[in-house]
Parts: sequence; structure tokens; C-alpha cells
Amino acid sequence: MKRQRQEKKRGFLSISYLLIVLMIAAFTACGGGGSGDGGSSNNNPNPTPAPATGTISGSVSGTIIVAVNDNGDIVASDDTTGKTADSNGNFPFTLTGIPTGVNIRVYLITSTGVYPMYFDSNNDGTADTNVFSLSSAAAIDLGYVAITNQQAIPTTNPITTQGVSAGAENTNTPNYLVSGTFYTSSGTYTYTNGILSANTTSTNTICNTTGVENYTVTTLTATTMIMVDSNADTLTWTRPSGTDGDPVGTWTMTIFNYLWVAKINADGTFTVSENFKCVKADSLHTQFQGTDYYSAWVSVNDPTQQFTPVTVEGQYISGSLSLTYNSSEGYWEGSIFLGPTPPTNLPLTYTFTLNSNTGTITMTDDIEAFVVPLATNLSPSGGQTVSATPTFTWTGTGSGTGSGYTYMVSVFESNCTSPCYGIWNSNLLTTTSVGYSGPALTSSGAYFYDVLIIDAYGNASIAEESFVVQ
Repeated sequence: MKRQRQEKKRGFLSISYLLIVLMIAAFTACGGGGSGDGGSSNNNPNPTPAPATGTISGSVSGTIIVAVNDNGDIVASDDTTGKTADSNGNFPFTLTGIPTGVNIRVYLITSTGVYPMYFDSNNDGTADTNVFSLSSAAAIDLGYVAITNQQAIPTTNPITTQGVSAGAENTNTPNYLVSGTFYTSSGTYTYTNGILSANTTSTNTICNTTGVENYTVTTLTATTMIMVDSNADTLTWTRPSGTDGDPVGTWTMTIFNYLWVAKINADGTFTVSENFKCVKADSLHTQFQGTDYYSAWVSVNDPTQQFTPVTVEGQYISGSLSLTYNSSEGYWEGSIFLGPTPPTNLPLTYTFTLNSNTGTITMTDDIEAFVVPLATNLSPSGGQTVSATPTFTWTGTGSGTGSGYTYMVSVFESNCTSPCYGIWNSNLLTTTSVGYSGPALTSSGAYFYDVLIIDAYGNASIAEESFVVQ
């Protein structure tokens, strides 16, 4: 059973492994300008006015710029890739749709790191805060923003703009901006009859390759892109504003502690920057016959099997662990048993050694937390007989200590053998129920299913139950 649970977690993580290509494909849908959805406001003589928003502009030496709110949600972004430099060799940026009445932080992302923008809040000559807010639809021009002493410092203080005020410093960096170096992929795209075809022609990511990937877009509005991959996984990206049916612009997506920024150009080209590492270490908490098991699941994304062998060293490993290649999913994987209680000597650091014909690459990843709570009161349970389209319910964690928890349900045939692959995974959920929408279940067939509780880093706990189809 432990092995089966590890395989299920692997299936879930395959979503994030594909994200770099999925991101490219999803954001490269060219709908030809879009016609809108005809919205009800056209028939409303007194439509509700859109909330006021402001803009932030300036120039940088070349980077990605994001603005976030107090919750760490990205409210605006821009990428200077492909823009024309000014006479000083700097590139312009504009962040649109900045909400009013909300605390805002700005971050510059370069190939060398992530830098919070600081400014002087009280005219004493010291950049002492990174938070400001707009009381009206102000247009802030920061001028040139330089990187100094691990901070981004604007030439023009934002609070010199009417309607802009400083807030208390917020030193919390969103977790998706903490994870390592950003990598870039680029190429060309087409969109025909709802099928996205993205041709990645260049990438400096270690584990991704060039080539064409095709995906289906189900929604493309002014602010949201939803697409489905060949495994029926649904992924969602956002932008501050745009035109329905037209993907041109800068989009962002965060999953766990990773960020993707896709710049889609009107000339049929794209650039995607992301800080997703191809090596991954996550914790798993399972329970079998009343006994808790904590383990580490380690993996390396390698769709073309360019590496061999791949080994891991770290805590709870004697010497090194050789990973096994999963050819159906395109990555290396292995597990480390940690004990019946979660280790307290965090973080657990694992060093991956990737060997290939061109040399050896060494990368690390950490386990920083464990998901201790398990979903309870699972229904159906105990082999209960249900319809061919059952609804799964459970009791979750509430707010608890793990804010940011989400859920996922995976369904498996009861007679599957290790490695055991699921026949259906739900999307990530914030509710505690979901209806089955996978392949047809066999009459009188026996199945089991897992309810995963997943934290913001991709660690998970797994509770299991069974049912029979009538």
C-alpha cells in the first residue's frame, strides 16, 4: 500500500512537471482579437462601474516585474523581453490594473534573483518600506529602477505621486518567489479550432526539451485562461486585463512555491520564465491499519531520459539512493522512509546527481514541512455500493495551522498492482466534496480512492477508502 500511495502522489506531481510546456501552450492561443461574451451589462441601463485601478511604470535593465497584494496574489505583471531599449540601454515596463485601497508590493525578477522594491517613506534618505497603496486611479512613474544591496530602488519615490501613500514594511516574500533561479523558454505558437500548438525552440531549463506540444483551451477571457492537457488536468492562468479570445499580453500562474510568467506576443512568438526546478523532494504522510508512515518522495523530471543514472543523497539515506525511471510519466523517482512521526530537524535537504553524456549536474531541494492532518469521515467507505458516478465527501482540516491547504481525489482499480496508476484525478479543490467525472466505472467493479491534503509546497497526506459500483 505504501508503494501505491507513492505512485499516486507522483501522478499528482506530474501536473506541475508539465506546467512549463502547458503554460507555453495555454498562453499562446491566438483568438484573433476576440468578440467578447456579450455580457449582461450591455442590456443594463445602470451597469455597475468597474472599480478604479491605477498603473505603475518605469524602466529596468531587463527583468520581469510583478505587483502583489497582502495575500501574495499577483495583481499585475510585465516582462521586458523583446522590448526596445532606450538610449541608456534600459527597457520600459507598465503594470496595469493596480487596485486601489490595497497594499501593494513590487518585485523585480532577474536571472540572478528576486528583489523587492523599497523606497523612503518619511524623507529621511533611507529606503525603509516596500509597501504602498493607491487611494485613487493614480499613474505612478518610478523612473529607472536599479538593483542595490539586494533591493530594487526606484529613481522616483512612488509616494510623490498624488493619491499614493506608504505602508508598513512587509518582509514576507511570497513562497513562489523564493524558489531558486528563473529559467527561460521561447518559441512560436498557433491556435486553430481550440487546439493550442506551441513550438518551443529554445530553452535554458535543465530538464525541459524543445519541440511541439498541443493542448485544448476551454476558456480565454480578458483575465483568465483555462486549458486542459492530454491527461485531462485543468490548469488556470491569469492576467490583469486584456481582450476576450486574444492571448496577447503577460500572464502568470503560481502552483505551490513556483511561478510561471508567460509573455505572448502579437507576432506569434512567446517567452516563458519560470523558477520550477526539475528536481523535487516532497513529504508524504500516510496511515495504514492505524499506523502512521512519513516518507520523502524524490523525483527528477526527464521526459527524454537524457540522464542516467540519477542518484540522491541526504538525511535518512545510507550512502546514496538510485532512482528508478518511470517511462510512462517521463521522470526518475524514489522514496525514503522517515519513520512513524514527522522529523523535527527541518529542512531535510536532498542532493540530486544527474549524469549524462555531456557531464554531471548537481541540484538540491528541501522538505520544509509535513502535512500532519488526514482527511476523515470519507464517504463512500468500507466497500459501500454506489452509483457509476459517485460523489466523494470528507471532513477536511478547517483553517488549521496549514493555511493554503487544498484537496485532491484519486480513484484506482482495487486489483491494480505496484506501480499502481490512478484512473482519475480531480482538480485541486478547496471544497470537501467532488463528483466523479472520469472514465466509465465497471458495474460490480471494486475501487479504492485517496483524498489528499496538499500544502503550499506540494507536501501531502493521504487517506484511503473503497467502494463498489452497483
